Amino acid sequence: MRKLSKEQKSQALKTWREVCQVIESTFGLKPSEVPAHIYLSNSEDQIENHQPGVIDCDSIIINSNIHDYEDVLNATIAKLCLQKILPSDLLCRECIDDLTFEFARRTITDKKVRSQWESIWKEHSPPRQISSAVDYNPCVGYKWLYSVAGENGLDTFVRELTHRARNQVSLSFEDYMQYFSMRVRRFERTLDSTELKLTSTVVENPDLPSKDLANIVGISEEWMSRKLAQLQKRMVLRGFNRAPFSRIGIQMFHVLVSRRDTDADPFDLFKDCPFLYSYRKVVSGDWSALATLSIPENRESMRFVKSGLKHIVEAGFDIDLHQIHSSGVSRCFDYYEPKIGQWDIPWELLSIHLQRIQSDDLASTIPKVDRPEKRIEMELDDLDMKIIESVRVGVASVSKIRSHLKVGQHRVAQKLQKLRENGLIIKSWEVHNIGLNEHAIIYCKDNELGKTIAAWSLRLPKSVISFSSKEELMLLADLPKGGSFGLATALEGLNNGTCIGILSPQIYGAWGFPSVLWDSKFQRWKCPKKELETWIAQLE
Repeated sequence: MRKLSKEQKSQALKTWREVCQVIESTFGLKPSEVPAHIYLSNSEDQIENHQPGVIDCDSIIINSNIHDYEDVLNATIAKLCLQKILPSDLLCRECIDDLTFEFARRTITDKKVRSQWESIWKEHSPPRQISSAVDYNPCVGYKWLYSVAGENGLDTFVRELTHRARNQVSLSFEDYMQYFSMRVRRFERTLDSTELKLTSTVVENPDLPSKDLANIVGISEEWMSRKLAQLQKRMVLRGFNRAPFSRIGIQMFHVLVSRRDTDADPFDLFKDCPFLYSYRKVVSGDWSALATLSIPENRESMRFVKSGLKHIVEAGFDIDLHQIHSSGVSRCFDYYEPKIGQWDIPWELLSIHLQRIQSDDLASTIPKVDRPEKRIEMELDDLDMKIIESVRVGVASVSKIRSHLKVGQHRVAQKLQKLRENGLIIKSWEVHNIGLNEHAIIYCKDNELGKTIAAWSLRLPKSVISFSSKEELMLLADLPKGGSFGLATALEGLNNGTCIGILSPQIYGAWGFPSVLWDSKFQRWKCPKKELETWIAQLE
């Protein structure tokens, strides 16, 4: 092994001592001893190609095969310093790698060096698919965590995971993936009064010109554009384009599943259904799960689905099937307090308000947000469907669609304009990471009571309201901490006929837009018979 230059070794040891102090003050972890030796690797050393360095007993070996390893030497020392402290016998290798790579990235101030470090990380831990709905891409994942939670994200991860390890509880890779996906949802960003007004305005008026938006918020257009960009970078606002499914003949169904005389996991019965749009566990309430199906209109497809649901019932489950006839989304920011950066919902007053709506029959006087979307009478060819599919995954501009589909720009521009004019592609904004970490579901078969609850829910931070053709209500609400209890308390004074559940934050969803099922010649959806037969065979 080769030695570092005297100057390099001196800098490395200085970095080690400084990093030890940061680790102790930030994470409360006892610093490790200063390494006795620091070497450069040679051809005989067994170091992975993209591992920047390793610790061998009381020595550090820097991987000299890393291009320009001198530039990332301090980051490598920082990574190995934290790595030596973390309990490798209790935390999985991927977890330790990710925590230490991210910790080292935080120490880098030079953009060029940080980019180089990220390239090393991506080569060491390349993206890989864990399941049909989960990808492991740690460099991107931790950058996203930082954009949402700042330095508090990594600090929290290290403190919580090392605390778990002190109790001799090991963490497998599967445990780590589950922890990461669930824990990130609890971090939140605070909004000042200007950001709050901008967020609420842009969500309610997604197509509003920037000049008009700035006038409403009361700031200059330049400052508004900068604020809007900041909110997107902080992962508070996300703009996207979507296609209303009902307008192109795709029907949506909610399926509430409850166990009758089985302990089996209902997910195993739904996961291979080609129409499964999303699946969530119900962690508290009368149900076990909420499955959402997205089914292109086709009689044969519906016969298969009904057969599949019948098999699920025969397997020991009960099912409530809710076909969405009308739907809408309501957002209300009235109870967000920018001075403290928290939600403060007066549930007692909302309870009284709900009782007043019911007793005075006021639901009909409150504007509805749910509305049926009829299928549009417009001829759609294969390119139309491919454009809708591209837009749905974020490929929305003419140039990007042209490049993605290898189609002429003029043709794409004409198609895209026509789809927008006919309401088949609409712009909208979503709000994330502002403390709405609890998720509740309300199901009401009483028609009048359902209308009352839907009207009242317009005062909640976020409500997704849908009615079936029988006017039965299904309502999904996103609420702040403690909101599920507040919601249940507010509803307890109503007559029987309402069921409430708490949803898990984890959502399984691997559905892909079914453009291959579109028959442009006959302007109808085809049945994916082979996939449905496979699903039914697995249920039998």
